[in-house]
Amino acid sequence: MTRVVLPARSIGSTAAGILRTSANGSVAATFARSCYLDLRGAIIAVVAPDLLNGPLNVVVTAPAAFSFEQLAAGQAVRISPHALDIGDRIRVDTTGTPVWPARLKAVARRDARMLGARVATLEAILAEAPEESLARAERRPWRAAEAMSVLAEGLRRRNTRMVREAAGRLAGLGPGLTPSGDDLLAGAMLALTLVRSPQPPRLREVILRAAGERTTRVSCAYLQAASRGEAGEAWHALRDALAPQTAGPGALDSAARRVMAFGETSGADMLAGFVLGLRALTAA
Repeated sequence: MTRVVLPARSIGSTAAGILRTSANGSVAATFARSCYLDLRGAIIAVVAPDLLNGPLNVVVTAPAAFSFEQLAAGQAVRISPHALDIGDRIRVDTTGTPVWPARLKAVARRDARMLGARVATLEAILAEAPEESLARAERRPWRAAEAMSVLAEGLRRRNTRMVREAAGRLAGLGPGLTPSGDDLLAGAMLALTLVRSPQPPRLREVILRAAGERTTRVSCAYLQAASRGEAGEAWHALRDALAPQTAGPGALDSAARRVMAFGETSGADMLAGFVLGLRALTAA
């Protein structure tokens, strides 16, 4: 059987740390353009270049017709200093691969005051979200709508009790490896990363503790990354587009749409949580 060798182009900073310290593991889930690996409880993703850099991502160069769906959940994953063997058919060559820094930078205080005015642009884009997304107010389940209202008020007040309650109700809400409620919470934590105030580190911790044990292992890994202020490449572009001194004409619209395009509803749900957080944190 011929082994396919996929050269790694970049490794997210969290994934790089996991690969340095984790033991062997197994395949957790597969899709055409990506696969998730469970390395004794730590999650990383091996992805095609179109899925971009991210905190958990090992971005590889793959043949045009290549699909990770040839793998099966449970197949062994073996780590060596310069390679990652997935099953018997795929080797990821990590020799000399650069590490991609995933942490978002906070917005300067003078720019944070302007974020509220820019939220309206993001809200207009969210009107085009898939109908199944929590971004669509008219289609939200009652449980989600009420929890989102509590979360927004808790963030506005910097009230840990309200934030904890809302996060517990949203955690695990929806189907899939990253349920919609979790994606929304991840987006809210990224808003807390961008907007400096006395409370954001504490509130991110509150959200993670309330949600982390109520969802899937893959989703928990993304929530952990968001709690540290880590996000994918498209989010870094959105952060830059929100800073008036670096954004060109149309940059915010383009960056937001790129974020929203991820997954079936994941991008839209994260953007909805981000907008909810920005609106609450920049309220007068």
